[in-house]
This record gives sequence, C-alpha cells and structure tokens, in this order.
Amino acid sequence: MIQKKKEKTNPSKKGSKLEDLTVDLLRRLSKEFGFRNEKLRRQNSSLQFGKDIIWKFRFKSGEKTERYHWVIEDKNYDTTLTPQLLGHKLDQAHRSSINTPIDNFVLFSPKQAVNNDYSETVDAKKSPYTFGVVFWTPDEEIEQLIQCFPDLYEKIYGSSSSISEKDRTETLAYWKERILEEAAKGASIRLEKVSAKQLSGDKTAVVIDQPAAKQLLQETTEAALQTSQTRNITKTTTNDIADPTEKGLIGVEIDEALALLDGGKIQPALTSLFTILGKVQGNNNLQHELARTCNNIGVAYNRLGQNEDAVQYFRKALEAEKGFVVPATNLASTFIVQAELSDGVKEKVQLLDKAAKIIDPLMTDFHQGFEGTVLHSYLRLLK
Repeated sequence: MIQKKKEKTNPSKKGSKLEDLTVDLLRRLSKEFGFRNEKLRRQNSSLQFGKDIIWKFRFKSGEKTERYHWVIEDKNYDTTLTPQLLGHKLDQAHRSSINTPIDNFVLFSPKQAVNNDYSETVDAKKSPYTFGVVFWTPDEEIEQLIQCFPDLYEKIYGSSSSISEKDRTETLAYWKERILEEAAKGASIRLEKVSAKQLSGDKTAVVIDQPAAKQLLQETTEAALQTSQTRNITKTTTNDIADPTEKGLIGVEIDEALALLDGGKIQPALTSLFTILGKVQGNNNLQHELARTCNNIGVAYNRLGQNEDAVQYFRKALEAEKGFVVPATNLASTFIVQAELSDGVKEKVQLLDKAAKIIDPLMTDFHQGFEGTVLHSYLRLLK
C-alpha cells in the first residue's frame, strides 16, 4: 500500500490564515463590545512595516467618543518568541509610527509567550517607543478569550472547546474592560511622549549639569578608543557635539550592550540594542550612534548565523553614516562568510564580487593597512 506523504504547511500560508482569523476575531469583539470600526484590514505583505493588521476603532461612553489606532502583529509560532524577532518588528512599527502615530502595538501569539528578557523592556516608563506594547499571548489569557468563539478556537488551536454561558459573559466583560484600559493607556503614552519630543526637539530629557555631561562623554570616547573593532570607535569630539548629555548617555548604553555581546550574551545584547535603536532613530544629532547601534545589531545577527539580517543592519549603519568604515568591513566580511557557506559556484562568485566592490574603493582611500582591517573584522565575525 502506497502511503501519501504528509504535506508541509507553507509558513506564509500559515501566517496568512492566522491574519484572516485575527481580523474575524476583532470584528466579532467589536460587535460584542459596541466598538465602531473605522478601519479593520490586513496589510499588503510588502507594506507591513511591523504590522499585519490595522485596527482603528471608536467607542462612545456617555457623551464622549474616543478614537484609537492599533496595529497587530501575528505570530503563529510553536516555539518561544525571541527578543531579536520582537525587537525587529517593534523597530519597524516605530519607524512607521513617525508619520502615522499609533496608540498600541499588539503582538498576537496564541500559542507561544514572549521571552522574559524582552517583555520586561516594554514597560511604559522605560520604553523608548511612542506607543503602548500589548501582548495577547497564552500567559496573558488570550486562549480564554478565543474560547468564547468555539469555531475560531478550533481553527487556531486545532481542537474543540466549550465554555459555559456564564463564563463566556464574564470573560468578554473582563476583556472589554481590559482592551479599553489598554487603549486609554496607549493613547496617553502617545500623547505624552510625542509632546515631550516636540518640546525637547526630540531629545531625551535628562537632568545633569553640562560639565558632568562633558566629562561623561570624554570618558566614554576614551573608553571607545581602547576597544575592539566591534566597538565602533567614536570620532566625535566635545567641540562638535550639539547635545553632549544625550550623546554621552547613549554611548554608555551602547557600550553596555557591547559588553553583553562580547561576553557571548547575544540575545540580551540584541534586546538592549533594539531599545537603543528606538531612542536614536529620527534624531539627526545621533546619526553616528544610530550607525553604531545598527552595526552591532548586524554583528549580533551574524553570530547567530542569521547573515541576511546581519547584511540588512550593516547596510542601515552605512545609510546612517556613509563614511563609517566599520560596518563596511563587516558587510564585506559577511559576504565572504556567505560565499564560504554557499554550495553554488555562481552564488559564491556573486557574493565575492559584492565584497570586492566594497573593498576596492576603501583600499584606494586608505591604502596600506586596510587589508588587515578587513581580515580582523572577518576573523571576529567567525567567532
């Protein structure tokens, strides 16, 4: 008897199915809770930027009508969600929210919780984002909510479930109150942080005297000059810094993240680096800090073996600061690593050609010694 092979589920189809079910869930919740949906739709896969679904809704309480804008990121994973994955999505949502403010970013993961390393960093007081971050995960009782709709439950979890009318009524009442509280909290974060950025010129408000700030920056710069290649030597001096307080403090945070990275604690380092990324993006006075941060996210991804993600962030570093040699050497080295790992001759040639196009102009600019710089970077990436 010939047995039929079990077909593997296409990950993109699996994710698309969950997005359809999520829209259905939100539509049903809106009807149950008396929300009026102004926009509820999936995003085009090429235009998501950290959000699978846009949910704009309004709720009338007495004479007052409140409007909210949420974005939902779906993850239909069976393994624990890592900090780097969530951080990457938050980074995309943050960039998107600069032009279109949002109240809440919701991670909808019905089967898996978020790694604790990252869940602790999205505390509203510490978060660099101008929106609230909400987890709809098993540890946040999302399964109990879905249980209120047995047909959706079976489609998401693959098994049947039943709930008494009393429990259903209590669960829906609890979730209505919770969603409205999260909506109000997210709107408050957006208004508070956006206003603070406008008032301070998009700078972090820190109470510290200027002499102390300059001393801190000087110590940070001196420390950076003594570190290894991945520490991205800072060339800026106190004479050409618009805000030494902010640059100094961000520099300290980057160095702390790099200490984790050099110590082999890659996931905590990524968590810290993505938090820093949220602070420095969109601030023209922190372009070098943005470049350093992106470069080191690339190094972290490289050490995890995620070379495509590494390439993406090395390029972001170069976009932030075109003359920054460190991410250029790291990018060239990554192409060399990818070429070594490739089995195809054509792909090897293409990757080595990409590396050569980076190295050749830099060799012309820097003449002697650059071969050693590329080699040093290459060897570090192999660790």
